[in-house]
Amino acid sequence: MHNTTTGASANAWRAAAPPGVLRYTFAGVPEQVRRARKLVEELFTGTGREDDAGLVVNELANNSVLYTRSGRPGGWFGVELAFGTLVRVGVVDLGGAGWLIGEPTPCSHEPTLDDDLEGLEDLAGVALSGRGLAIVAELAVTTGACGSDALGHFVWADLALPDPVEEVPPEALRLLVS
Repeated sequence: MHNTTTGASANAWRAAAPPGVLRYTFAGVPEQVRRARKLVEELFTGTGREDDAGLVVNELANNSVLYTRSGRPGGWFGVELAFGTLVRVGVVDLGGAGWLIGEPTPCSHEPTLDDDLEGLEDLAGVALSGRGLAIVAELAVTTGACGSDALGHFVWADLALPDPVEEVPPEALRLLVS
């Protein structure tokens, strides 16, 4: 269950990122959702998908703060970006929602952009209080979720980048290495 928290601290989860994956952690409060969105928008500078990536993170992180233990005192959520043919933009939470995803879905391995996502929840079919997840599903090539209430959830959207992508400004590259 690599992508879910399995009780890990924010620092341990961030440190366990595999090669080619960027992980950031934030306190589980609404102000940090905005900070996560801004960071992801900056990382996507020059791709033409800045707003889309920011919206995806905003919706997924907001749901983690509102509907899981991530929003409780001392809680946190994580943002994960995996780069490949597509860019996987995901949020990990601390679990505990019960109805957010439904039945536990194992994350038995690190999902890759080439995975067959059959059997994973389609975010367009998950209804909370608004239309945010349906919008996320419309922006993405694929979406998915795995995890459990006990161990945490990992919810993601795979975004396609236009070809060719504009040259990324140097200030965005500094964020990638920091």
